[in-house]
Amino acid sequence: MQKGSSLDQRIDKLKPMARGDVGLLATQLRDSAVDEPHFTLRFIRLLLEKLEAEDADVRLANIPMLKALGRVLDSIALSTTAAKSQARQADELLGRVQGILEGLKQFDTTEQGKARSLAVRHETFAGNIRLAPADALPWPFGFPRWVRRRCSCRCS
Repeated sequence: MQKGSSLDQRIDKLKPMARGDVGLLATQLRDSAVDEPHFTLRFIRLLLEKLEAEDADVRLANIPMLKALGRVLDSIALSTTAAKSQARQADELLGRVQGILEGLKQFDTTEQGKARSLAVRHETFAGNIRLAPADALPWPFGFPRWVRRRCSCRCS
């Protein structure tokens, strides 16, 4: 195996994660983003693809890493030296990280997590429709007139 290959670089990047040192991983990624943004984005994409395929308990264990990846991607996206395509790629990956983190919120079984999910102010957005636990009717729209005219049960 050739020394200095991309496999060697990936292994070097994964060593802090294997030791559980998320801070060092984030620092290495942030530093390599300055010199090799394409390699850094490719590494993060591969890492996210592997993590998205894992079970929920593995993703839950990696929440600190996901948050650190989000900060690294945010710095790449806001960087003035990054190319526009790399900033767009960082934004896309940041959306995937946020999607994973949002999906893991349902597994928050702490007392604070349960209280947050049952609070009146806890809202879910589905497009332009806001649904909250305190809403009397989850569907705020009436039936169109053509539905009422065709209805045989005379409910209108």
